[in-house]
Amino acid sequence: MKIFEGFKFLFFSRGITRWIRRVISINRRFSFTPYKQMAIIKEYAACLKSHGVRGNFFIPAVLLDRYAMHLNEIDSKTIEWGIHGLVHTDHSQLKYEEQRVQITKAVAIFDKHGFDFKGFRCPYLRYNHHTRDVLKSIGRFKFDSSSSLVWDQVYDDGHKYYPWIKTFYGAQVYVTNLARPQGRGQLIEIPVSLPDDDITLDRERFSNPEILRIWSVMLETCHRNKEVFLLQLHPERFLELKDVLVELIKKAKALRPSMWITTLSDVAEWQKKNPSGTWPEPHQGAFCISGDIDAITIKDFFSRIKEW
Repeated sequence: MKIFEGFKFLFFSRGITRWIRRVISINRRFSFTPYKQMAIIKEYAACLKSHGVRGNFFIPAVLLDRYAMHLNEIDSKTIEWGIHGLVHTDHSQLKYEEQRVQITKAVAIFDKHGFDFKGFRCPYLRYNHHTRDVLKSIGRFKFDSSSSLVWDQVYDDGHKYYPWIKTFYGAQVYVTNLARPQGRGQLIEIPVSLPDDDITLDRERFSNPEILRIWSVMLETCHRNKEVFLLQLHPERFLELKDVLVELIKKAKALRPSMWITTLSDVAEWQKKNPSGTWPEPHQGAFCISGDIDAITIKDFFSRIKEW
């Protein structure tokens, strides 16, 4: 039954034509051993370090358990880890107790391997009204980054996947102040900005200059409105979009005042202490770079169906 549900969801998320393209991209970016993708993940972290910034990687606990020896080689001073569920499944379809069991098991796996974590992000950015209650009840998370915003000032209903983003992710349309961190208590909510790398590169097949233009508008708007631009760039697409990321980092630093390029836990901690919307001197607004590690080998895509 789980396998059937997994296949049904995959076709809902991409469709037959898109999955043919997806199989081609998986074959290009992954291999049957961890080494190809791990080299890319390391290069991603090294790129951030070379520019003096940090980022967030989110990973399902089953993948951490499977590849902990390799993932231990990632510089923990550059990358802050987050939990991306126990398995890569649709949390919007899980009841309270199901989510609590899965997330509790994920926490135990992270603890077993000595991986510190600060936050959570649902796979597929899909959650329900139980998700944050579960996270709060477990009491180990500073922030949740499962909600999303679609920026229709640069990506609107004239684009092919705009309606799909709103339906699949349940994304809110961006207006001023929505990209601020939300909440003052134990769990801070920080929304992901869309379109991300999957939408722009794989689905819409935009060129790098066009992706840079779209993301630059989002960055500059968050700077002007003193908000958080939370970029989603999966490691699997890093090599194709490395130049775009580097240009965004340079732009964020060149803005006056400069943007605070930092981790999501730093933003969450600052929000708890400074809910008025100010940012640490001399910065204005924040730029957070994140990436979900959804698979490390080709075999992981097959395992995902069985784990569903």
